[in-house]
Amino acid sequence: MVTGLRDNIREINRFILKPTEDCLGQTSLEDKLTLFATALLYHICIGGFLGLGIIYLIDRFLFNIQHAVELSAHTALVAIILAPIAEEALFRLPLTYHHNYLVRPIKVLLKVDLQPYWRRYFPTIVYVFVSLFALLHVSNYQNSSILFYVFSVFVVLPQLVGGLTLSFTRIRLGFWWGVLQHALYNLIFVLLAMV
Repeated sequence: MVTGLRDNIREINRFILKPTEDCLGQTSLEDKLTLFATALLYHICIGGFLGLGIIYLIDRFLFNIQHAVELSAHTALVAIILAPIAEEALFRLPLTYHHNYLVRPIKVLLKVDLQPYWRRYFPTIVYVFVSLFALLHVSNYQNSSILFYVFSVFVVLPQLVGGLTLSFTRIRLGFWWGVLQHALYNLIFVLLAMV
């Protein structure tokens, strides 16, 4: 079990450094669940707790970070169900070449096979989608300080790491696995915010 966990963490790290569009293919449900659990744990520990630690340090020593969203039953429902589906459809669904709703119209319109370019620039494509995902989450905070924008890359660190681990899960396991990981991650932090 520890060896499998270590191998899965190495695989996630390799993906973060150089994303590839390799899906798992035929594998047991147990192996999929182990990989999923590892990705979720990675997302929580590295993205969540490390990111929140950095946000705490910025808030404590540099400037006050003001959250734009107040936690309520409605916002919790959005964070746990609607946001994961919408954000995964927008930022992770297009990360596979086949059945890609962004590439297909360009391919048909230009009558050209874009797959060689897709493979070549795939890491850049992943990083762009991850960056857009993180930038979207800057709106979770209300702050007009110039320091906020200077340090915003650190403020959205949980979303940068999360975007990479969610991309890994989406590509290796499939779209709905990514939605589930996103929903569970949000659920954990909504529950922590309620305590």
